[in-house]
Amino acid sequence: MRRLAFYRRPHNSTGFKESVVRMLGKRPTTGSELAEHFGMRLPEFNKKIYQVLIDTKVVKVVATEWAEKEGIRDRIYSIERKAKRLIPPRPKKTIPISLKSLDSITNGMKQKHIDAAKRRAKLIASGEYRDWMG
Repeated sequence: MRRLAFYRRPHNSTGFKESVVRMLGKRPTTGSELAEHFGMRLPEFNKKIYQVLIDTKVVKVVATEWAEKEGIRDRIYSIERKAKRLIPPRPKKTIPISLKSLDSITNGMKQKHIDAAKRRAKLIASGEYRDWMG
């Protein structure tokens, strides 16, 4: 079975949302089935599931309207948008580590390092590069 992507989660529901998403990734499930899986009663589960129903950038869990079955009100939960990884964008400019490195960038050292990297790439491709060569 393909695992769904993990993502950052709030501290108050650690792991609960991932477990619900993993269960709903297989098929739509009723609230009573999910409550039984987590070992809690249906009213407790209904209070906790509201944190999962909040729409986020990562995954969207939806619920049907309330339906009454054998005197118990229940919903069917499903995933509308599958879980996906969110990768933060890379910074556009280089981050200076120190004033010395900032000075070396302005003195043409950047081009020198690019040329050295090209030489290393050629040596690595030909198999002649050793770690001690620097």
